[in-house]
Amino acid sequence: MKNKPDKAMSNISFRIMCFFLRRMNSKAKIDRKLDLIPINKGDIIVDYGCASGHYSIIAAKKVGKNGKVYAVDIHPLSAKYVRNAAKKDNLDNLSNIEPICTSKSTGISPNSVDKVILFDVFQMFKDPNPILKELHSILKKEGKLAVELDHSMSIEETIKKIEATKLFKLKIKIDKLALMNKL
Repeated sequence: MKNKPDKAMSNISFRIMCFFLRRMNSKAKIDRKLDLIPINKGDIIVDYGCASGHYSIIAAKKVGKNGKVYAVDIHPLSAKYVRNAAKKDNLDNLSNIEPICTSKSTGISPNSVDKVILFDVFQMFKDPNPILKELHSILKKEGKLAVELDHSMSIEETIKKIEATKLFKLKIKIDKLALMNKL
């Protein structure tokens, strides 16, 4: 039997999740996490499973006008949340943040992305393999995959699942954050 495709949660569930994510993740906390990756001026970033875009917005400020952040999520409300957050943070005049609504394929050119952020989302994938293949495809040869999990799954278990695909190899692990090299 084939795995069912990932499916967006209900609108009310998405709104509740975004509310709690905003409360749990301060700007300082997000900055510290993104600095571990690190995110640099001019980088092309994918925030996969971005929800309301709280990481996407701060990443867009870090990459500057010459960089780009693709805020990718399965939920159609995500793009609205990201655009509203960008306007609120005065990013509406910058063309460096682009919401994408998808369950797997991003439409981003192969070998064009410096870093992919997978924060608090890996444990929600029914079948992570097609998503990991897509992320591998869009990452540059020296690209990095940054994975962080909440309490529902161990980072060691996640690293093992990702490395089993033979697409990524652990570079460094810091607490619940794993930085992985593209193979």
